[in-house]
Amino acid sequence: MSLARPGEMFSETRTRRLTAADVGGWDADKLRYGINEIYARGGYDFATPEIKDIFMRLPWYRDRVVIGRSQDEAARHLSPLENANLEFLHVSAKPVYVRPIKLHLAAIGFLFGATIAQSLDADPASEKSGKQCCVCIDPGHPSENNDGGAVTNGLREVTMNWEVALLLCDELEKDGMKVVMTKKSEGEFITNKDRAAIANESDADLFLRLHADAGKSTGFTIYYPRKEGTVHGVTGPSKDVRQSSAAAANQFHTAFAAALEHELRDNGVKGDEDTFIGRRQGALTGSIFSEAPTILVEMVFLTNPKDAEWIKQDRNKQTMARALAAGVRAVRDSH
Repeated sequence: MSLARPGEMFSETRTRRLTAADVGGWDADKLRYGINEIYARGGYDFATPEIKDIFMRLPWYRDRVVIGRSQDEAARHLSPLENANLEFLHVSAKPVYVRPIKLHLAAIGFLFGATIAQSLDADPASEKSGKQCCVCIDPGHPSENNDGGAVTNGLREVTMNWEVALLLCDELEKDGMKVVMTKKSEGEFITNKDRAAIANESDADLFLRLHADAGKSTGFTIYYPRKEGTVHGVTGPSKDVRQSSAAAANQFHTAFAAALEHELRDNGVKGDEDTFIGRRQGALTGSIFSEAPTILVEMVFLTNPKDAEWIKQDRNKQTMARALAAGVRAVRDSH
């Protein structure tokens, strides 16, 4: 007699410990769905309406979901075995990790009809190159330099970076791009070297890093590796990466600034060496280890009360995400 509940694809994740042999043939879609199904068992309230709608068709999920329940809270309602398998699938899904709440609907089209899957998750390739554009989004902190947790004008940088990154992810995926995130949750600690490694291993066309500044100024600033830097005995990035980053930074800046329509002051495009870490190393650590065109956006100055109040508003977080997406599209369309 089957232990699977109606519509449940991976009942084994609650009945036994998975091994490498079990998931060896799983592609990224299957791994992501396995992660989401476990979170669903814990009553996770999916943030993406289309994803939640799919799971709401399953009676066992309707009985478990709790409005507003986070992933961490859902994990506390799972068995130790399910949590062990959840962590195992997270590890197996790296480095091409896409946030757990973003389910690739094509992977479950056979459950509810291919029409739903195709209409909600089209995956077109770039018209110019025939290759789907891949963007690695790096929501800044926690890292070896800063946990981003200090409260400034009522905001934590790590939270703001994460929230805007999720909105940006939605914007880019709707535009047919492949998105890779450098971390799977707001508080996950990832070194800057490892962030660059995730971008490299995903063969990203752009490594886009999101931060918020501190100081006496206001507005946004775009940084890129103009010079070589050295850290941990490694010197980089290469000349090709520096040149492609310079081109990308300028293309991005023009479209990004135009989309913001003077909502924030434009501080222009600068080299990494103008940052605190860059002055010491020559370039930022993530840039030094990057093999992809690299841009870091300081979206606002959180130390400026007006900037902080602006980005605190949900509508302005969405405005920021759309402006960032406009910048990314400008880089994509230049190739």
